[in-house]
Amino acid sequence: MAELTPELVESVWAACQAGAGEIGEALSRALDLPLEIEPGENAKCGPSRLPDPLAGPALVLILEVSGQAAVVVLPEATGVVPAWCADPDPTGRSKLATLAQELSMLCLPETVISETQQALRVPNARTAMAPGGLVNDGVLIPLHLRSNGEKRGAAYLLW
Repeated sequence: MAELTPELVESVWAACQAGAGEIGEALSRALDLPLEIEPGENAKCGPSRLPDPLAGPALVLILEVSGQAAVVVLPEATGVVPAWCADPDPTGRSKLATLAQELSMLCLPETVISETQQALRVPNARTAMAPGGLVNDGVLIPLHLRSNGEKRGAAYLLW
């Protein structure tokens, strides 16, 4: 089983590209909003190099892999994160858990297996990720969002 390293960027991007339709469908089911995604150009990231939308509230989906994690962050600024994500009822928790599990299979290549997944809403994604040990040679892939043909910003896959 492969570890989450920057060298996986091409295979992770290819997995996101191949699964773009299914990723959009999974997000649509969980968030009750028709969504499509398109993976963008990957970039290096680190604690001091994160996109501005990550400085605010977000839905964070953690995909754990051998003591490491990939994270999918959906900033609330996109307008796609429903208010119920802040305090989900049992049905909402189930939807978010299913979304995290689906994204672990769709966003990561087959050689990278996520053992556990978690979904939570955080008041500031940048601050919430700080204790996770994001290194300066981390990788970020934007997942550009569209709903009914309208651009809605991006979710971010990083590790």
